Amino acid sequence: MTFCLAFGDSEGGVVAADTRSRLVDFGSAVGAEPELKEQRDDEGKLYPLADGWLTSASAMMWTGRILSHVSGPKTVAVIRAAILKTIPDMAILEQRSPERARYIRDRYSLLLVGPATAGFEASGLDWRGADAYGLVGPGQVIACGPLGVDVDAQTRLLKQYEARLREADLVQVIRETAALIHAIYLLGGPTGKVSDRVEIGIVTRDGSRYRHWHVPPTDCGIVLSGADEQLSIVEIDPDEG
Repeated sequence: MTFCLAFGDSEGGVVAADTRSRLVDFGSAVGAEPELKEQRDDEGKLYPLADGWLTSASAMMWTGRILSHVSGPKTVAVIRAAILKTIPDMAILEQRSPERARYIRDRYSLLLVGPATAGFEASGLDWRGADAYGLVGPGQVIACGPLGVDVDAQTRLLKQYEARLREADLVQVIRETAALIHAIYLLGGPTGKVSDRVEIGIVTRDGSRYRHWHVPPTDCGIVLSGADEQLSIVEIDPDEG
């Protein structure tokens, strides 16, 4: 489990995640919790889309499976359609590794930000492509947080973050997002499921053109303490690479 979020309003959209990845062994016992084999703090978890961004909580391999069903430009609508194509893949996985399949069914969430009637909107989908968060209003943050960390504390932090974004410029959005990830990290501690590093994707619209900015995986402390001009904010083309 990681911590990730998505947010959209009339000005733009944001997705972000920490960078901790955990390699686990599901074993063969029915109902067994996966055994941690390896933990790293350098994994990028964001994918740019032609009209937005996406990230996911847990089972990044399943996100890769979804993307493997896409040919041509990746848009939010195309990703939604691609999820449906993975349903037969799940049936195969259930035969080969029932505990891994159960883990994905129970815990997988895909967070997206993309175009809305006025600006951008966030959405969250489960492994079947069903909306996992219901109707998400403009300016509402949706997030997936780690199990075993105080849910009320996470909720308070998210509400504070949501309020601070309302009048924030690009740099302020980046700093507030890093501050949130750092606070979630502190709740779980150094051995928890969230790292003290952040990756951020931002999308805006310039006429008919979408513009994408990316903050690659970076220590939260560097984002919070560095001068504005020292922040690593790169405008990218989602079609490149």
